[in-house]
Amino acid sequence: MRILVIVLSLVIICTTLFSFIRALKNTPANKDRIMMIYMFLNPLDIFSLIFYVGVFGLIAGLLLL
Repeated sequence: MRILVIVLSLVIICTTLFSFIRALKNTPANKDRIMMIYMFLNPLDIFSLIFYVGVFGLIAGLLLL
């Protein structure tokens, strides 16, 4: 069960980071990139919320070991 929590958390983190990096590469202007980084760090955004769920799930899985 612990390993499952850790693996699922890592999958969530990797997929959100991959999507974020891909979106940053496709953004043409620097101003838009800065806004995307701000939105990623803002915990009210659904994208960053999914990332933080993965991070806290990973921490919880590691604490269960």
